[in-house]
Amino acid sequence: MRRVFSFMLLIAVILVPVRVEADRVSPRERQCRFQWVDPAKWTAKEERLTAGCVVQRWSVSGGIEKFTDVIQCESGWWRFAIGRYGHLGLGQHDPDSWDGRVKIWEPNHWTLRPSWKNSRTQITVTARMAHVLGWWPWSGCAY
Repeated sequence: MRRVFSFMLLIAVILVPVRVEADRVSPRERQCRFQWVDPAKWTAKEERLTAGCVVQRWSVSGGIEKFTDVIQCESGWWRFAIGRYGHLGLGQHDPDSWDGRVKIWEPNHWTLRPSWKNSRTQITVTARMAHVLGWWPWSGCAY
């Protein structure tokens, strides 16, 4: 019984600091929600924070540098961008596929706004797709 108690105490000592550290992260940060300046607008800082957070959770080939380069090439980091073939937003997604992509790539326990104009949704969907599929959907800018 003494050994069991000692083992349980050791586990508690090891796990408590991890729990305390996790509690320091706000719920907004856990879900990469950095839009707080103006609910109707996104700042470049908020988009970069969101991209860094999302890419930290779902790594992409080439890391955050590659991710930012691809978004810069695709849309110039303009969330309202409409490409010459009708692709939309930061990641230049096909409008006919957008709703399905949001449903497929929305992380568990997150709520993404369905609008292609929402920077957090665009960044999250793009990063999660690149994490699983690689950069081939953005081959014009990724290679």
